[in-house]
Amino acid sequence: MSSDGHTVIATELSRPGFRQLQERLSAWPVDVRRGNGLEPILNEPIDIVVVAGLGFRSILDVVMRYSEMSSCPFFVVQPMQGALVFRHTLLERNWTIVKAQLTRYRDRFYATWMLDPYHLDKSDGLGMPNEFLDSPWYQQWLEYERRSDPG
Repeated sequence: MSSDGHTVIATELSRPGFRQLQERLSAWPVDVRRGNGLEPILNEPIDIVVVAGLGFRSILDVVMRYSEMSSCPFFVVQPMQGALVFRHTLLERNWTIVKAQLTRYRDRFYATWMLDPYHLDKSDGLGMPNEFLDSPWYQQWLEYERRSDPG
């Protein structure tokens, strides 16, 4: 994103996590800031927010809290677990899924969604994540999620 002229900002609350984030991103053009969620960047113009590496409850908290406070048009989210529960919550809130991708890395599945929480989805609300039907891992992912459902 920074190569496309965007400013990339990463945030971390804990002091050890902040130091680790600084070290890991030192070779990249990323501005690392210490603070809770998006609070360190609330007064900045934001094109897109990426929230990954957290559980679905933490990601929901960030998206719900900051979609009301920010003018950010899109959120890209990737919960570490609980993707089916997360997806169900998206349907309950009628958030529009702009784009979705399912990936597999080291025997783990990662569901990623680009959300537009400002434009409500008028889908049928059946609840099955059909946005991943084209993925070769769709069936394996569903089984994986059902076995590890934290809900």
